[in-house]
Amino acid sequence: MVLLGFWRGFRSDELSRLRIEHVAVEAGRGMTLYLPRTKRDRAQLGTTFKAPALSRLCPVTAYEAWIAASGRTEGPVFRSIDRRGNISDEGLHGGSFMPLLRALFYAADLAAPDSYSSHSLRRGFATWANSNGWDLKMLMQYVG
Repeated sequence: MVLLGFWRGFRSDELSRLRIEHVAVEAGRGMTLYLPRTKRDRAQLGTTFKAPALSRLCPVTAYEAWIAASGRTEGPVFRSIDRRGNISDEGLHGGSFMPLLRALFYAADLAAPDSYSSHSLRRGFATWANSNGWDLKMLMQYVG
């Protein structure tokens, strides 16, 4: 969730609406993700995004590992897991991402985990892209 959210610059509501049947992985190359509805899609035609396969911190590898571990073949990609390790049939609500991110960042011993929000992954990617020479137009096109 963190890697895909960061490398695609997704909003939390986009992550919450992502469905397994709308994701196609091309081994070693990347993945294509389709969202039937996004904030900028005023005509409601849906939007297709690509995520690259990377040598480190790869969103594609992380996605494949999660799907294999979950045993799911359809429905929401990101779901809650109860204390006994049972995976819910329902997807995570967009409002669930901020507390989940903060808990993950706290467990990872990041400084000031409470300062992160559900928008931090998108903002973090934009900062990374800017510091790596992306121009504004390219960034806007990539994240939507």
